[in-house]
Amino acid sequence: MKRNRVKAAGLGLALWAGYLHGADPQAPAMLPAAVRGEPIHPALPEAPPAAAPMPAPVLPADTVWLPAKGHTAPPSNVIPAGVPHVVVPELAKPLPAPTPLLPEVKPAAPKLPEIPLPVAPMALPTMPKVELPVTLPEIQKPPAALPDLPKRPDPLLKSDTPVPPKPRPVPPAIPRSKDGPDALPNPTPIPVKPVEKEKELPTAPPELMVPSGVPVPGKHGTFGSPGVRISKDFPALHDLIDHDLGLFGGVRDDDANLAADRLEFRAEYLLWWANNQRIPVLATTSVNGGFGFLDDPGTRTLLEPGSFGDSPRGGFRARAGYWFDDCGRFGIDGSFFFLANQATSAGFDSNDIPTITRPIYAPNFPGEFGEIVAFPGISSGVLTIESTSKLWGFDLNLRRALCKTCDFHSEVFAGYRGLALNESLTINEFLTALPGNPNDPAGTTITVSDSFQTRNRFNGGQVGYAAERQWNRWTLEGRGSIALGNTSQTVEITGFQSRLRPGMATPDTFSGGLLAAGPNLGKFERDRFSVVPEFTLNLGYWITPVLKAYVGYNFLHWSNVVRAGDQIDRVVDVTFVPNPPPGVPFSGQFRPQPTFTQTNLSVNGIQFGIMGRW
Repeated sequence: MKRNRVKAAGLGLALWAGYLHGADPQAPAMLPAAVRGEPIHPALPEAPPAAAPMPAPVLPADTVWLPAKGHTAPPSNVIPAGVPHVVVPELAKPLPAPTPLLPEVKPAAPKLPEIPLPVAPMALPTMPKVELPVTLPEIQKPPAALPDLPKRPDPLLKSDTPVPPKPRPVPPAIPRSKDGPDALPNPTPIPVKPVEKEKELPTAPPELMVPSGVPVPGKHGTFGSPGVRISKDFPALHDLIDHDLGLFGGVRDDDANLAADRLEFRAEYLLWWANNQRIPVLATTSVNGGFGFLDDPGTRTLLEPGSFGDSPRGGFRARAGYWFDDCGRFGIDGSFFFLANQATSAGFDSNDIPTITRPIYAPNFPGEFGEIVAFPGISSGVLTIESTSKLWGFDLNLRRALCKTCDFHSEVFAGYRGLALNESLTINEFLTALPGNPNDPAGTTITVSDSFQTRNRFNGGQVGYAAERQWNRWTLEGRGSIALGNTSQTVEITGFQSRLRPGMATPDTFSGGLLAAGPNLGKFERDRFSVVPEFTLNLGYWITPVLKAYVGYNFLHWSNVVRAGDQIDRVVDVTFVPNPPPGVPFSGQFRPQPTFTQTNLSVNGIQFGIMGRW
């Protein structure tokens, strides 16, 4: 009886150990926990008291252990020799679903105390088929503190609603110990594909990097790259209309879109043409032996009426601008230009043309008359006509930016405009009296000079608009302005005659020539209202981010100016001319007179320039 009690106690301890670690409270725990497939939990509630022990049938000594379904038999060196083995039959009742694993971190399973198996063979109940759940490698070191996890139903507590298992792949189980009857063979290692290191993109070159906070524009770029700006660039064209001034739809406050180039300088070589001054007929000849008076048969003009001189003028223009702030909202600019002195001349020699005459209209007769420079048997000589023209100007403006972006720039300006035009026309004759001269002895040298000089000074205010559009390195810019003001006109007319007879030490000098004589000698001034519009169009290319070369066209118009050739009065009372023909009466007309004939100056041409900005 005592022996039966000892055997019952041993069997109860074995069943109690199996109950603590089995998947089912009613299933005996005769196999290791890794084989039964139960999850390892660090804290398990106490199991209820074990059921009454079952009578252990006596098995033959050569009985062997069978592994659970899905596992291979352990190697022979795992089970010690001489230990009886038990055949594991199946139970009819299936096991409940395995307990779901805790997410991510799983604490280490506590080490169970080893319970010695009885020496005598015992009969075991039929074991159910075991499906191994997914197991994870043991965590070597548990974390210091686990986060609060949602509570899950304990698998040891019975519940009316079974929890369906989640389908998962079943990797090989990991043995709990190297020795003992519950040891399993080493699992086959699962190949792990190495994680490829993410490839790093190469760093952009420094010249293409955009500083922090500077917006990267869109389609149109600077210097050949459509997506990258190189130097101090600004937003795209679609931001123009809604910029800071508010004239075109709205006001913008993002000053980062405005320019930081505060200083610019331009230098241009000018190749311009101006409408030349007009002159009346100043020289004639005769092909039939006449004196060359106009309206006489055989008279031909040597210098026809109309424009005198038609040559291009070289010049230079410089312009500089400065913005008061980095945003480029307000600034100043100014320019200065000049055209080199244009000189045009014409000459006639009696060695080539025997008859040379200066025609006039004489109210004394009345009719066409003239002064003979050269005529066969009377005199020989040379007639020269020279004209000069010089133009320059400057302006100074206050600027207000309408829009200044990477692809477009526009501004309005207002300021002061000044222009100056100086012109002259000089007519000189040098003759020598021949033996047939009725007025002077042979060998007498005579010089006659007429000079007409005009000066125009414009002073006024101007307003204008300038814009520039950019496509990568190419730019197209236009500038237009109109100035309104006063033109001070000055006409100065001088003339003289010099006569040196044979045997005289010094020549005799007289005031007045032919066309400059009597009433029109002197200096005369007037003021007239003038309008000065100007337009410039340039096509440029940025050689570097701060240096641009360009070529363009310029047009300038100046109304109400006086030109030297227009101030000649052909009506001359010969009584005002020094040494007139004897016996000619006064006509009653005080002619010639200063005419103050008004005309316009138009200048147009091309320019080649270079621009730098900082």
